[in-house]
Amino acid sequence: MTARPKALQLSLQPTQAVDGSVAVFLYPFKSELMRRKEDNILWALFKGPDDVTTRTIDRAIADAARYWRVSSALDGGSRPDRLRVDYLVLRAQLREAIARRSWIGKLVKIGVSLVPVISFLSAIATLAGTSVPQLWSRMHPSADAVMPVIAGWYTFCPQDGTGASPKLLDLLYDIRQNAGKVAFFDVQVDVACVMGTAFDPAAAVSRKAEERSLTYSFGPGQAGQNDTDGERPPMKPGQLVAENGAFVTVLDDRDVRNALTRLGINAEGVDAELYGPYLIKADGEDATLTLTLSAPTLDSTMQDAATAIAAQRRAAHENDPPPNGVPQPIKLSAAGLQRLQALAISPAASTASGVRPPTALPPLDDGSLGRLPPLPTPLPAPHLLPCPVSRQAHNDLTEPLTSDDQQAAGSRSAQTVRT
Repeated sequence: MTARPKALQLSLQPTQAVDGSVAVFLYPFKSELMRRKEDNILWALFKGPDDVTTRTIDRAIADAARYWRVSSALDGGSRPDRLRVDYLVLRAQLREAIARRSWIGKLVKIGVSLVPVISFLSAIATLAGTSVPQLWSRMHPSADAVMPVIAGWYTFCPQDGTGASPKLLDLLYDIRQNAGKVAFFDVQVDVACVMGTAFDPAAAVSRKAEERSLTYSFGPGQAGQNDTDGERPPMKPGQLVAENGAFVTVLDDRDVRNALTRLGINAEGVDAELYGPYLIKADGEDATLTLTLSAPTLDSTMQDAATAIAAQRRAAHENDPPPNGVPQPIKLSAAGLQRLQALAISPAASTASGVRPPTALPPLDDGSLGRLPPLPTPLPAPHLLPCPVSRQAHNDLTEPLTSDDQQAAGSRSAQTVRT
């Protein structure tokens, strides 16, 4: 059984030299699965122990905590933490350059003298609703601001012949390579043939769908050299799938942290869809690799990058070939539509096309008509109910006629007789 990956160093270490000077070093989180480029950070250098005050120690502890969060694959730290760590790394490099007493050190001293000016400009930019690092990141995007894209169409059912790839280890490979980052997913997995099956972590690949989460398991010892695409660099045995297996858990964006992340569980009854940016966290406890995908909160730079990638993915899907076995609409021009209409109404055209026109039936003679049963007797007309009469109309009909009304009625009757 493979031993659990152990964290190395992860400490705040003061050291005193022979001349009495004191140096404070910060050591990051380092494991067998992940490590940073630098081995440590020279946080500060003092002439003697008397210069190390209580306030200095508190600041060193705070920076060490930020450094540990940023160097951890399970946390990654916030953006202010990452900016602070980048500043500490740059400051340590400048101190080393100054210590060499070269011409680079002189340039560094000039740069350090410009720090108050930059701080003043930063304060003005903050009042204006932005900041100097944000402006710099917009003009010169850093490597962290570039969001990797994980895209693919996979299937549990290669026998359906949909054209999707059955190599689901490619998906695990891509997620494993981007652990600790925010990646943009455009992944679809066909699951029609495994709907309703039991979850089996010991199987080569299995899935478990819940109300707000989706889990894929990859059994130990099931990964082979031919199970991944040849374009992906090979990994050592046990590096892709750990001794006790690997799990990929995708969480729904129940808190609506951004407008792009979307998890479709059993979409249309046959697919699982992962779309939008996801934060990938890795955990290697008990010889089991666990990768958790959750919706991140994006800053303005990451939001712009995700929006641009979403537009690119939409444009790419417009050129996708139609899936196999799905009826596609027929596109006809106006001339083609007129030819189809003429073919439908023309008997000659129907005969030329191989479809014979319908044959008319001969008329019936008198003898045949006499043998037909008589037509049924029509039903009597329904009895009409009297129309309701208002009270005013009833009074007009029942009250006696006046002499003027009788004379007018007589004149109309005489006129009718003459007509």
